[in-house]
Amino acid sequence: MPEKNKNCAADSASTGTFMPALITIALAFCLVGSALSVVYTTHKSRSLSAEIQYLKKNQRTLQLEWGRLLLERSTWSSHDRIWSLARNELDMHEPNPSEWVIITNGK
Repeated sequence: MPEKNKNCAADSASTGTFMPALITIALAFCLVGSALSVVYTTHKSRSLSAEIQYLKKNQRTLQLEWGRLLLERSTWSSHDRIWSLARNELDMHEPNPSEWVIITNGK
């Protein structure tokens, strides 16, 4: 009978050293997983930050171009320019009152 007790003691001793080793390995995997997630998160954050900077620069460029286009549109459609083109290129003039034709409803 004492031999059985020795085997049981050996089994419990090996189990006793096995559990802390298993916990240590599990904690090591958790540590590596945590470190990898920090690296991934940092990389993602930096790449998104760079993308934001690029988009803000692009937005400023587009706003400047929009301002220039608004200025150009107002220049092309100014009243004085239209009046000058009508007089010089289309040979138009403001009619005298004697040239006026009044159209009324037939009723």
